[in-house]
Amino acid sequence: MLDGAAETTFVDLQDAFVRTGFERELLCVRGQLGQACPLEIGGERILTAQRLLARNPSANEEVVAEVSMGDARLLVRGLDAAKAAAANWKRQSFTDRARYLLRAAAFLRQRQTMLSAWICLGTGMTWAESTQETRRAVASLEACGQRALRLGEGVTVTYLGTDDHEQRYIPLGVGVVLADDRQSFAQTVAQAAAAMAAGNTVVLIPAVQTAVTASKWLEVMRLAGLPDGVLNLVPAASLHDAAAVAKSHAKFVLPQGSSWKDTVVVDEQAAVEEAAQQIVRAAFGWAGQAPGACARVIAHEAVYEDLTDRLVELTQQLVVGDAADARTQMGPLVGDAAREAAAVHLAACARQGRLLYGGRSVGAQGWFMEPAIVGDLDANAQPVASDVQGPVLLLTEAPDFAAAVAMANQAGNGQVASVFSDERSHLEDAMERLDALHLFVNQTCSQQMAQAWTESAWGGPDMRTLMRRRAVWERLAEKR
Repeated sequence: MLDGAAETTFVDLQDAFVRTGFERELLCVRGQLGQACPLEIGGERILTAQRLLARNPSANEEVVAEVSMGDARLLVRGLDAAKAAAANWKRQSFTDRARYLLRAAAFLRQRQTMLSAWICLGTGMTWAESTQETRRAVASLEACGQRALRLGEGVTVTYLGTDDHEQRYIPLGVGVVLADDRQSFAQTVAQAAAAMAAGNTVVLIPAVQTAVTASKWLEVMRLAGLPDGVLNLVPAASLHDAAAVAKSHAKFVLPQGSSWKDTVVVDEQAAVEEAAQQIVRAAFGWAGQAPGACARVIAHEAVYEDLTDRLVELTQQLVVGDAADARTQMGPLVGDAAREAAAVHLAACARQGRLLYGGRSVGAQGWFMEPAIVGDLDANAQPVASDVQGPVLLLTEAPDFAAAVAMANQAGNGQVASVFSDERSHLEDAMERLDALHLFVNQTCSQQMAQAWTESAWGGPDMRTLMRRRAVWERLAEKR
């Protein structure tokens, strides 16, 4: 079994009180399944004739909600509502905007077990993963609120001779956040919260599977007193079509959940057991769909065989099953299309390497797939450069550490990489030469992904990428 699971669960799911609470919330949520999930535009909740069924990925005959879908007309209406609310929202101080987010964080923390149950049944995350996801959402709201408070402390004022020079940050305007079926709840919250803290109004456009949890979050924002029109919800059957409409009306569109995957380099001087434990957790958490999930490992030839054997052994021990079962360590993929894409990706990789374990569709119901490992892949193999989301781990052998770093740069995406080594000079070399905006040393990126993405890709430090910097020059004339 995998060691150290408690590191990433935030709560002790072995505790009888905690388990009973989660089971109670799951039972409560199951009693609400199948209800209509409305749009929300300018504070008005709207049910439409066009509805799609959000299904439980663990039992796809079970309908989680009937999601009202918005067409182009309703999307434009949502953008207009956000524009109408923007004038008052941008005039609110950073401190006032921060209060709404911090209040929402407090309400969300009070309801975290309930929301975790919705995430579990709606997206296929396990108990531990859904609990962690809710905690990350709370942390994102608090972080955005705190950054807004810091920005509200003052502006830069410089006196240049007879001129008074002042710099202010002003919002961009109306923004859109797209959330596809594989974008996690915490990602969606972090993107929208950063935009609102910066003074922008937002139209959230989720796909059918993410619409339910997004709707639950809007309920929390209403409890926090967020003014109507600041955050609007318009689910769309086609995010591609919705994005085309949004780009012609909105000031910015935050991208869909990234499919960036982690490339892990394992050196000859590395703790193989620790690396194997972390790689398996990172590769197969949320069935390999999480941003930054480990997709490929490039290992020094001296440890490649031992590492491969241990990875296969640990993967065979994973309990795959219903996400609502406390014993499950890997749940389903979020939909049939996701499972099919992962199967096609696996087949292409297996033709160029050697299938070591897994890959079969399992279970009579639900979108389940065995975690799969493909070994002996050439770093130049085309599938290795793919970022298909799913529980597929690819292994490549390198003759030395320098070659491993070069292979990682070739196979990676320039965004995320990890390195395991006990040799300091090799770590320094990796910090210099590994082509990645986020480099994780002796750990996989999934353990720190929420904080890393909140600080950088989702609005940047202090949300400056979601604002404009305006310079004000005032000539100081003497009074006569």
